[in-house]
Amino acid sequence: MKRDSCQQRIYAVRRVGLAIDRAARATSKIDKRQAARWATAWGVACGVRQF
Repeated sequence: MKRDSCQQRIYAVRRVGLAIDRAARATSKIDKRQAARWATAWGVACGVRQF
């Protein structure tokens, strides 16, 4: 079954939340930076942040 646009957006928003949680728990700068990149990427995918 193919996802519709609402389901895709919900999935992307969930992934943003997970990336933000991972950034909050990260102990090293590298891990924080990588999690922030993923949060930004998923944010673009769900339309929260557009460039």
